[in-house]
Amino acid sequence: FLRVSPSRSNRSETVLEFNTARLQDESSAKKKTEPLGREVAAYDYTEADGTRLYQVVRYDPKDFRQRRPDGRGGWIHKLGEKRVIYRWPEIAKHPDANVFVCEGEKDADRVASLGHCSTTIAGDGKWTVDCVDALAGRHIFILEDNDLAGRKKALAAAMALHGKVASIRIVRLPGLGDKGDVSDWLDADPANAGMLGDVCVGVPEWIPGDHDQEIAQDLPPVDLWAKFS
Repeated sequence: FLRVSPSRSNRSETVLEFNTARLQDESSAKKKTEPLGREVAAYDYTEADGTRLYQVVRYDPKDFRQRRPDGRGGWIHKLGEKRVIYRWPEIAKHPDANVFVCEGEKDADRVASLGHCSTTIAGDGKWTVDCVDALAGRHIFILEDNDLAGRKKALAAAMALHGKVASIRIVRLPGLGDKGDVSDWLDADPANAGMLGDVCVGVPEWIPGDHDQEIAQDLPPVDLWAKFS
């Protein structure tokens, strides 16, 4: 890939931040008008020592909300200021392990069940300093969902982590169907579980390039909204 000057890279980051803000506003407005379904899973986000900070709750029909403890046995239904990576305690226990970055908690849990260190981030997808620092010095495999929103999120993660981690590989899993994720890929063939590491290691290391700016600029908002419809 061609390297880009800082000014071009900054323009890419500006486009990503703008699109992310629009995505958040549209998604938040839509959620406020929709009734919640049945709660099917709650994913804890904790400090490295296991202290719970907040949860992401999954509902059926598919929807997500965030909440944090109110200190009185109840919940405040919004995130606080501090954001951390998912499964931080497990990652902290293995300081030399490679880390798989997934798009969601379900996928991160699935990859972890194979014996790997895996993570994601919650809510608006913002990579805070705490999130980045928790992965500093690691070799990172970003498992890209096979759609426009997945490519955008993978690129945003790579740009946030670049310069802080040992290496980054954005992995497009071979044979993954349209809108598929790593869980779909693992479900498609039992042999894929044993191949995941080799597939990721075989991907060239990611370096910021001109194609990244094009991806950021070419993300049509209508296609991004469709992922949340």
